[in-house]
Amino acid sequence: MSAKSTPGPAGKNSRWAFFALLLGPLVLTACGPGAIAETASEARTCIPDCTGKECGDNGCGGICGVCDEDALCNGRGTCYMPADCAPDCAGRECGDDGCGGSCGSCIEGDLCDGAGSCYTPADCAPDCAGRECGDDGCGGSCGDCAGSARCNGLGVCYEPETCTPSCDAKECGDDGCGGSCGGCAGDEACNALGSCYDPNACIPDCSDSECGDDGCGASCGACDGSDRCVSGVCEVCIPNCVGRTCGQDGCGGSCGACTGGETCSAAGTCFDSNPCVPDCSGKECGDDGCGGSCGGCGGGQACESAVCVDTSPPPCEPETCTSLGLDCGQADDGCGGTINCGSCSSGANVFWSSSEQTGDFPFNLDWTTCENPISSPVSCTNGDGDGAEFDLAADPVNGSGFAIRQYADLRSGGGRSQGAVLSQAQPAIDALFDNQEEIWFYTEYFFPQPVVGSGWLHFFGFQQTGSAGRVTNNPAINFWSQSDSSGGYYPGDMDIGIYWTNFTQLQKATLPMPIGKWVEFEFMYKRSSGNGARDGAAQIWIDDVLVVDQRQIETWQSGHGNLEIYWNLYGRTSADDWNDPSPEYYIRNLKIGDAKMSTGYLR
Repeated sequence: MSAKSTPGPAGKNSRWAFFALLLGPLVLTACGPGAIAETASEARTCIPDCTGKECGDNGCGGICGVCDEDALCNGRGTCYMPADCAPDCAGRECGDDGCGGSCGSCIEGDLCDGAGSCYTPADCAPDCAGRECGDDGCGGSCGDCAGSARCNGLGVCYEPETCTPSCDAKECGDDGCGGSCGGCAGDEACNALGSCYDPNACIPDCSDSECGDDGCGASCGACDGSDRCVSGVCEVCIPNCVGRTCGQDGCGGSCGACTGGETCSAAGTCFDSNPCVPDCSGKECGDDGCGGSCGGCGGGQACESAVCVDTSPPPCEPETCTSLGLDCGQADDGCGGTINCGSCSSGANVFWSSSEQTGDFPFNLDWTTCENPISSPVSCTNGDGDGAEFDLAADPVNGSGFAIRQYADLRSGGGRSQGAVLSQAQPAIDALFDNQEEIWFYTEYFFPQPVVGSGWLHFFGFQQTGSAGRVTNNPAINFWSQSDSSGGYYPGDMDIGIYWTNFTQLQKATLPMPIGKWVEFEFMYKRSSGNGARDGAAQIWIDDVLVVDQRQIETWQSGHGNLEIYWNLYGRTSADDWNDPSPEYYIRNLKIGDAKMSTGYLR
C-alpha cells in the first residue's frame, strides 16, 4: 500500500503552515475567507466564513453553530427537523437537498459548488477512504445514501429514526447522526478526531502515519484505490456484504441493486417504499387487499362480500299426510322419518297376516326353522352367534315399530332361516287353491346392503304337497335368486323370476337392488287345472309395478292338494365368497289374500 499527500480541505491547512514555517516567506497571494493559505503566515490567519450559515463547518475547522435538540444540520449550513423537512432541489443539480439527502452527483472529475452547480476544479486528489457518502475533499461526493438514510459528518450513512449519537472521547465535530458533539472556543478548530486545536499554534504530526488526520485538521495523505486508513496506516479494504443485498460494500463497490421499484435501506436490505396498506374497514372476513385476511368465519358459515353468512341448512320440516295428499298408508316424511296415514283398503280379502308388531313369536306363522349348516337345526334367536336367525328386531329405518330379521351364514355348507304358512292349516287359503282362484302374497322387504356371491339364494317360495307327503320336484316360485340356469349371478342387482323345478318355463327381470329403504313385494299364483293344462298364471309386483307376468302356463300337477308358503333366506355357495357378514334382510306386514294388496305407498 502507498499513501499520497493531497491538499487539505478548506480551513484545515495547519500541516501546510508547518512546512511554510520551515521554508521561509514566499510570495503572497490574497486569501479569501476559508481559503487555503499558501504561506506560513497565511496558515495562521485562516478567516472563518459563516455567511448564510447557522451550523456546520466554518471553513477553518470550526463550526458556525449547533442546531437545537432533534434538529440536524444539512450541507448548506441550515438546521432542519427530519420529520418536517421537505427536500428542495430547485435549480440545483448536485449537493445537499436541504434534508440531508442529495440533489445528484457531478460527473467524475467535476465538483459541486455551494449553489448546487457542477464545475471543473483545479488539481485536487479526492479522498473517500473510510467514507461511503459526503464530501470527497475536493468538492465531489463519496456516494449517496439509499432510501431515508442520511450522511453524517464522518461520511457514514445512518437512519435518522434509529441512529444513536456517539460522542465518546470527542469534544467537537459530528456525533454520527448528523448532530454535533460541541463546538470549539474562539479561534480553535475541530480536527477529524473530534478534538479542538489552535490552527495558529498546532504542530502537525505524521511521524507514524501515512494517511488520516495530522492532528491539526489537515491530512497525512490518502490511500490508493479502495484501501482505507486505519489508525494512520493504509490497509487493503475487504468488501463486506454479510447480511446485505444492496448498497455499498464499504470499499466503494456494491452489494447489489434493488428491483421492481424497491429502495435500499441503510442496513442493506431492499424494501417497498410504497408498501401495500391492508384495508379491513367494514369487513369481517375475506381478503385485506394485500394478500392477507380480515378474518375467517365460524362453522356453518361462508364469507360472501366480506360478510360471514350462515350456510347451515334450515331445520327440516317433516311432511304430513295432508301435505303429501295421502289418506292412508305410510310414507317418508322427508326428514328421515316415516308417517303413517292409516290402512289403505285395496279391496282384497286378507285371510292371513303376520303379527310381528306385537312381538309374539313365531308371529302367527305355522312353522319356523333355522339351520346352519343346512339340515342342522340351531336357535333362531338374534345375536346367539349360531349362524342363523329369524327373530324380532327394531325397524331398521327409524327404530319405530318392529320387523322380522332374517340372517344365515351361507358359507361352509350353506344355511337357512325361514318361516312358513301351511294351507292345510289355513282353510280359506286351501279353498282358493282348490278352486283355481288367484292367491296373493304380500311382503315388505328391507335390504341393508347388496348381496354378492356365486352360489344360489332363495328369498321366497312355495311348494305343493299331497297325501303322499311333500314332493320336492314341484313348481317353485322365488322372488330372488342369485343364480340362473347357467350358474351366473348378478352382484348388486335383483334377479327376480319364477323358476319351475320340473318345467322349462322361466321368466325373470333383472333390476337394481333397492338398498336402505322399505319396498313392497307381491306375487300372485293361480294353479292350472291339471297335468299339461296351460290355464295357470303367476305375477310379481314391486312397489305396485308389474315386473314379471306369466299367463297360460302349467303351474300344478295332480295329486298335490296343499301349499307350503315360505319366507326364507336359504342358500349355499361352494366358493365361500358371499358377503362378510353373510346376507341379512328384514320383512314385515306379511299378508295372504284373494286380490292385489300393493299400492305403491312406500315409493
